Parts: sequence; structure tokens; C-alpha cells
Amino acid sequence: MMNKALFALAALTLNATALAEVRLEGALTHHTTLAPGGVYKGTLTLSNPSEAPARATISLTDYHFQADGTTSHDPAGTLPRSNSKWIALDTHEVTLPAKSKMVVHYTLTAPANAIGTYWSAIHVTPELPPATGSGLTVRNRISFMVQVVADLPGGDTKVRFNNPQLLRDEQGKLAFSVDTHAESERWIVRKLTLEAFDDKGKLAATVTSRYRRLYPGTSLRDTFALDLPNGKYTLVVIADDEAQDHAFGARYQVEVR
Repeated sequence: MMNKALFALAALTLNATALAEVRLEGALTHHTTLAPGGVYKGTLTLSNPSEAPARATISLTDYHFQADGTTSHDPAGTLPRSNSKWIALDTHEVTLPAKSKMVVHYTLTAPANAIGTYWSAIHVTPELPPATGSGLTVRNRISFMVQVVADLPGGDTKVRFNNPQLLRDEQGKLAFSVDTHAESERWIVRKLTLEAFDDKGKLAATVTSRYRRLYPGTSLRDTFALDLPNGKYTLVVIADDEAQDHAFGARYQVEVR
């Protein structure tokens, strides 16, 4: 019985199929600054580099993420700061001839009473053609997401720090992690800088994260690798934005053992 099973596995053929598939070109974030009641006209550039026609669907969802790594793509208009209901797509389905490109237009119209930052996501999902041939066919499909961010006057930016943790992995390497939460009406594209001071007040380490966007109601976790000898330290963590218009900080007392 075992020999028959091994023979059956050896006889199984996996056919990786090259598919005609729609691709999205250009930036994956569209950002606009509008007055209340203002209109933004955006475009999606799609291409089909294959030798056969290709189809795709275009849809809108809300987009949300948390510091624990979870993300959600909720129905359009679910989140309180969603702009998905402001967006009108020219079309929800496209067919691209072989070796062609197409531009899809969309229009975002802000309401008169909106303040702060609103965002959503446009998804371009290629359709897979019917499977052909015999045996098990492995087919890959890549979907694309464009974040659409609209900034309107008013509102505030506020970042709260939470869940600080001094960590050691199985190899004994030291790290410090902390979550940041946006608790206001405006987003922030922020980086974190961690400075570690020893018990004599001497700077022992400085570590900086990359810039990451933090939307209202979302959170991120940053983890900093540290190389510190045993002792007591004061950790100062600063979150500031690209324009250096906003800065938020937290201070933690830790002991490395």
C-alpha cells in the first residue's frame, strides 16, 4: 500500500500556468488635500503584458490595521473616517486586450462638513481564466490595493504610546517594543526615535525606525534591537512626523538583566 501511495505521488504533475493577468502601475497611495466640498479626480493605470486578453474587477473597501498585525478590509463605509462613500468609480470591471494599457478614472467628492483625514482602499482583482488541461494546476493571482487618503482642514493629531515591553529572544538578544495609537482626527506619517540613558544619565544607545503612516483609530508596533549591558536605563521614545510639525514622547524605566 505504501509503494502504491508513493507511486501515486510521483505520478502527480503540477502545471504552473502562465496567466493573462491585469497589473496595476504607479503609486499605491493617492493623497489629496481638499477644502470641504472639494473634488479630487484620480486615475488607475492598468496593464496587460500577456499575449491574451485579461479581465479584472475594481472595488472599494475600508482598510484598518492594529499593532498586533491584524488588518481588515471591511465593507465600504464601515469605519467612521472612511471616504469610500465619497468615491465614484468609472467602472467596476475591465477587459484589457493583449499587450495593452488602460486608465480607469475615479472621482472623490468631499462633503461640506468633513474635517481631518479620511481614507479607504481601491482593490484591483484580476480574474482567473477557466482551468484547462488535466492534473493539478497551480495558478497564482496577485491583487492590488491603492490607499486613497483625503485631508481636509481642521482636526488634531495625537499619538498615544502603549504596551511597552523589554524582550529577549531565544538567542538572548535584547529588544524593546512599543505600540503607538492615533487618537485624533488627522493621520500622521511618523518615525520613532528611541534613546537609552544609563543610570548616570549618559546616552547609551539611539535607534530610529522608518516612517510609517498611522491613521486615526489605527495602531502600529515598533521593535528596536538593543545592545546594552546589564543595568538600569531610562528609555525616551519620540514620535515625530516628516514635516516635524508634531512630536509626541514617552519615558520608560527598565532594567536589563
